[in-house]
Amino acid sequence: MIVGLIALHPAPGPGQEQKAGSVSEKTRTAATSRKEPPLLVRNIYVKFEPAGHEKVFIDFSREAAPEISSIGGKDPRIVVDIKNVLSIRQGIKKIDVQGKLIRQIRSNLDLASRRLRIVVDLAPFRNYEVEPVFYKTEKIYMIDISEGSDRQKR
Repeated sequence: MIVGLIALHPAPGPGQEQKAGSVSEKTRTAATSRKEPPLLVRNIYVKFEPAGHEKVFIDFSREAAPEISSIGGKDPRIVVDIKNVLSIRQGIKKIDVQGKLIRQIRSNLDLASRRLRIVVDLAPFRNYEVEPVFYKTEKIYMIDISEGSDRQKR
């Protein structure tokens, strides 16, 4: 039985668009070493695209470097952790999506540590391709989720 495989795409080469989940260690160290203002999460929303792509958008008040990971198996999830978050807009703690791939999005802000965790619950028994991108100008982190090919199945 195939219970699902989630493929996170690797970092781009020089000169390519920056993928959000693949910030270099040098960039991450520089960002954390300087004092940055707290981050505000303005909105989280989903768009359904042709060819079966479901995209999660996270709208920030400034540039951010979220950490993204995945959990496969019978309850697959994508986990996004964001540090130094001051607040998140009311009403986006739980978003029911009921898409073909995305079931719901949950978020929790730990006020003591200022760490926001966003969990994207996925439909079981599928293979996924996940491609995170950060749009610097718009300050939007996007996660493009699509169904993976049969070649990924084990």
